[in-house]
Amino acid sequence: MSRQLSAGKLVMVMEKIMMNQTGIYIRESAKKTWLMLGIAGIISGCSLNELDTPVIVSEVRQEFSVEMRELPGPEPRKLQFWVQTIEPPDCAEADIRYDFWPTPGRFRLDIAGVSKPANCQPATEPVLEMVDLGVLSNGDYQVGINLRNTITNQGLLSRSNASYTLQMNSEQGIKIKYRQLLRIPPQTIWGYVAYGTPAMGSVASAFINELNQLAPNVALSPGNYGHFWVPSGNSQVVIQESPEALTQRTFVGRYSGNMDDLQALVQAYRLAHGSMLEIRLMAITGEVL
Repeated sequence: MSRQLSAGKLVMVMEKIMMNQTGIYIRESAKKTWLMLGIAGIISGCSLNELDTPVIVSEVRQEFSVEMRELPGPEPRKLQFWVQTIEPPDCAEADIRYDFWPTPGRFRLDIAGVSKPANCQPATEPVLEMVDLGVLSNGDYQVGINLRNTITNQGLLSRSNASYTLQMNSEQGIKIKYRQLLRIPPQTIWGYVAYGTPAMGSVASAFINELNQLAPNVALSPGNYGHFWVPSGNSQVVIQESPEALTQRTFVGRYSGNMDDLQALVQAYRLAHGSMLEIRLMAITGEVL
């Protein structure tokens, strides 16, 4: 505040200015106005380090993730939003409370929060709800994902023959897990064979070799397919919801034959090796072996 009058001296000066030539003060309201202007002058002379500091409004904490999944089954397939708490809730039996309004060309999802059951047991895993958007035609759809009746997030969902894309203008309180979902081609199968002891590695390789004779490997574009992820390069496919604690051999193939033949192959290895080998095979038509 260098080169500025002190508050006391400025008031005295202002009082002298307010005295007219006959020595009569200007009326009290005018005096107060001048004094306020004088105080504003003092403030304007202060360092701007404090006055110009921007007010930072913190973003809303992300509570829920939203992921697009196309439900396996006969064509045409349905699209779902998988809504999941980012952290485990207070109670293991909790549910995500929400309302969903589908209208032509628009979807609105209002997330109210997480319920707390009367018999509350501690939770160790996040809670998941699947919201069915139905069968979509190619085109654009307005999307609103709102939280607790106070937070609004608007965006655009686009569908093509190859993919779905979700672009949100904001993600307050939510996190969009993947902005693009590639559609799984017809006749695709995928899965894993997993084991806990190194000795079972050769058995897993033998299963993959026999499977490839029935369902040859298929080269898909890198990216997110919902139920699995295809990395760029030579890394193996990542299967969602697979046992992370076990060593895995994953596969994606194309199969147009009878599912009974795949069932017989899987069953033969399960009977021969029991719990030492875990096999899971899924098909885009909806079968799970």
